[in-house]
Amino acid sequence: MEGLRSKADNLLILFFLLTAELSKAQPAEWVIQGQVLDAATHQPIGYANIGIIGKKVGTLSNTDGSFSVRLSQEYAADVLTFAALGFETQSLTVADLRQQTSGKIYLKEKIYSLAEVVVRSKTGKLQEITLGINRRTGGTYCGNSQTAGAAMAVQLRAETVPFQISKARLRILYNPFPDCKVRVRLLSVDPATGKPDKDLLDKSVIVTASIERGWVEVDLSQYKIKLEEASFYLAFEWIEDDARRKATVEFWEAYQRDHPDKMQQVVRVVDGQTIESTVSKEFVKNSTLFATSSHPSVLAAYPCYRREASLAEWKRSSEVLVATATVVH
Repeated sequence: MEGLRSKADNLLILFFLLTAELSKAQPAEWVIQGQVLDAATHQPIGYANIGIIGKKVGTLSNTDGSFSVRLSQEYAADVLTFAALGFETQSLTVADLRQQTSGKIYLKEKIYSLAEVVVRSKTGKLQEITLGINRRTGGTYCGNSQTAGAAMAVQLRAETVPFQISKARLRILYNPFPDCKVRVRLLSVDPATGKPDKDLLDKSVIVTASIERGWVEVDLSQYKIKLEEASFYLAFEWIEDDARRKATVEFWEAYQRDHPDKMQQVVRVVDGQTIESTVSKEFVKNSTLFATSSHPSVLAAYPCYRREASLAEWKRSSEVLVATATVVH
């Protein structure tokens, strides 16, 4: 895919901005606040995913474990799930959380018992191969002023199994801030739907990069991730504090309102699915953009999904995340 490249004047920036429906006045609206803690040490768990599974309601805990979720009456009978890599997931009904006075959510550390997978080369020498794409045609920001935990996941496939994942990379198209923070995730492929499924990495690997544009590289060799299934998803999650996320989304909501002539609707058919997207005709430097590709051959070769909040439903993307994974076999 090295030869795929577009001219700068044809660059399209894709945004998935929800309309912040939760911010509108609605009856019986309330806010659930609390803190996520390690059950054994009582230390805060930062960047835990919090949300209602499969729905556009979700957030991340802050570095001190604190969180805030705004809910309306339609979610009164739902269950709020708290998930952190390396810990057991806990789910509580919204009704119970509303009655809870302490606001403390304790997660127990997960104990893993993994079978050993030995990676050997037939020639006696291990080979290192890079999977994924390097070239971009645009960029994507997926955010919401009321939620957090948005992510994109691209499906990769190794030719030989088993294999070990030693490195992951994400290309940042543009970052206007002093730094950007992302979390790398590895997920299995749901055999029924083909969507991202279970986490394969039991650690929360978050990287902070002080770059304007370029590659964010994550060394995964220390985690000794060995897979026996050829296909997996490499995902990257935007990690943003409330102030930055809200400022970014509010800017784009105003930009679309004030400059409708600079926005356009794009309809693409990806694997039989019709996907409508809002794109900007010009390159506006206001948000951390993950580089993406919409080249037809890339869309056909690399299934890619996005989610708009923590634990929200994974939906097919009309753009493919520009990211790579280095595997050793």
